[in-house]
Amino acid sequence: MTKIIKYLRSVEEIKKELDENPNNIRYYMGYMGLNSEDPNSIDFVQQKIEEYKNKQNEGKENTN
Repeated sequence: MTKIIKYLRSVEEIKKELDENPNNIRYYMGYMGLNSEDPNSIDFVQQKIEEYKNKQNEGKENTN
């Protein structure tokens, strides 16, 4: 099931969550869009998603 929009909390709260559980970024990846009153939250989550994807791709390259 696709989730449509995730309303983001503050950057500080998201950082704390991802510091405690880095794989929670996959939860954010399931949404079609992100929304927040603070555009820095959106930028931060998008950056973390890209970092996660790059890390996953590096792992695939190393196994081939």
